[in-house]
Amino acid sequence: MPPLPLSYAIDTALGVIRIVVVGGATAEEQTRLAEAWAADPLYEPGMPILLDNRRREEVASSAHIREMADLTKSSQVLEQGTRCAVVVASEVEFGLTRMYATLAEGGPMETRVFRDIDRAESWLTGKSE
Repeated sequence: MPPLPLSYAIDTALGVIRIVVVGGATAEEQTRLAEAWAADPLYEPGMPILLDNRRREEVASSAHIREMADLTKSSQVLEQGTRCAVVVASEVEFGLTRMYATLAEGGPMETRVFRDIDRAESWLTGKSE
């Protein structure tokens, strides 16, 4: 059985939601995942998000990026000021994630893209800016 395209775990020690993308995921799957972690009893509103895209195999289209930015800006799940660190493995994903972050500006979430998971965690937890 292939792995799920999206999974999450709430890391109570670090105080973050860890999301892993394997392969690719549709906007609908991403929306359902957000609803699931928001209903999780371990979730605290405004909890930062660590999105690990290093195992993502499908490159998101620009239409998908725009759709996700629009969904983020209108999200009923995200609290204003939520931080999201996206960790990527390729230059293409880095650029696309930067495009997403720009399109989603003005919404409830601040997104930064990283190539190193330790640096992403440090930014999320305020240990580095």
